[in-house]
Amino acid sequence: MRFIELNKGIDIISSSIQEDEYPIYEEDTTYNEAQRVIFDHLIWESRINENDTSPAIGVNWKKIQSTNKYSLIDFYMNTQSQAPDSIIYEFELDNFDAIGLMNIEASEVYIKVEDLNANTIVKELSTTTIKDYSSNWYEYFYNESEFQENFIIRFAYIVKGKVTIEIKSPDSISKIGYFGAGKYRDMGITLDDVTVELIDYSEIIVSDEGFTTFKEGPSAKLLSLDLVIPTKVVDKTIKYLEKIKAKPSIFLGDDKDNNNIESLCLYGYSQNITMIVKGDEYSNYSMEVLSLT
Repeated sequence: MRFIELNKGIDIISSSIQEDEYPIYEEDTTYNEAQRVIFDHLIWESRINENDTSPAIGVNWKKIQSTNKYSLIDFYMNTQSQAPDSIIYEFELDNFDAIGLMNIEASEVYIKVEDLNANTIVKELSTTTIKDYSSNWYEYFYNESEFQENFIIRFAYIVKGKVTIEIKSPDSISKIGYFGAGKYRDMGITLDDVTVELIDYSEIIVSDEGFTTFKEGPSAKLLSLDLVIPTKVVDKTIKYLEKIKAKPSIFLGDDKDNNNIESLCLYGYSQNITMIVKGDEYSNYSMEVLSLT
């Protein structure tokens, strides 16, 4: 298993998405109930009429979500930044050797990572998101297409750099749920029989008359893993895991570099970690990873 210990704070240099879905909050303006404004890259809704307080105080305001422009770098996966045809972002980042683009809905992805100190291109990738599992011509032409939703890119060294991404869906809506960057950590070899549990937050409501209605909610994944590590790195591993407790990270349960099994790639947090120190050579530990919705 590997994970990306995510950096705090990401600076957006530029974006093709404008922050204009609602008016910017103005101090000298009074707002009525249900009016929405943008403040600190978040959408807020007034709870009362004649509201002359600031969303920074929060009492008379309800926080809705991040603006469209900033949804890809907020705390959540299901709040996607989206736009017709294509989305372009430029970020300036420090002290990172891996990036993750997740919950993508698009047909093409372009990524360029530049080292600002060395003035060189560290990584450049332009690819389709279509997965080709076909073994014959019939499957190639008639099977329903599958699309890659997550892209995890690792570099050979830690850089201070600029990252440019472009998400394309010609004649459709391009979407991305999360972008993050940080340090890549190898946390041991994932053993067989990884468990992936789907957690559904939808509600099933049965009335007194027996009528059933469904209120669709988000879903999450719970990953259960058993891992093996050299005993000499037990202390180091525990320190890393303590460092990221209650902090979102990108976890890669699939040990393959091409991350074939996307269900084992989660943006979430670790829990229920148990270390078993077996002997001088190798030890085992188990953990769970719960994805954020």
